[in-house]
Amino acid sequence: MADDATDNRHRGRILVVDDEANARAALSEILRDEGYDTETAADGFKALGKLEEFAPDVVLTDLKMPGLDGITFMEKQSAPSPQTVFVVMTAFGTITSAVSAIKKGADNYLTKPLDYEALSAVVERRWRRRSSCKRRGLSANVSASAMRSATS
Repeated sequence: MADDATDNRHRGRILVVDDEANARAALSEILRDEGYDTETAADGFKALGKLEEFAPDVVLTDLKMPGLDGITFMEKQSAPSPQTVFVVMTAFGTITSAVSAIKKGADNYLTKPLDYEALSAVVERRWRRRSSCKRRGLSANVSASAMRSATS
């Protein structure tokens, strides 16, 4: 029974990176209410410092932020973890920026205002894939790497 309580309390770790304080706090709260551990950062520079210590399963990053934008943030990771899923969010969505984000390492691209059902589906898919790999005894690193190689 303790395992069930742990699973409900900790479904995974999500880092929310957004320069808009209200959006960042609201998104973090929604995800916490759904059972995820969350951490937030106001820009890409602060997020870089939290990647290693927090070790998120999913990073939700705004595309346009002062200082270090979402794409540059993904590129500047010192030790990228292939098991971490990056989702780029933006209010300025274009086909060009979506293609660029995916080419630079984003696993998904969502436009603001966020459709919380779509966001939930993206996060859930990541969580199920990771859980499935663990049950089968496969490394999430191998699974994610294989998927990235297949789409390159």
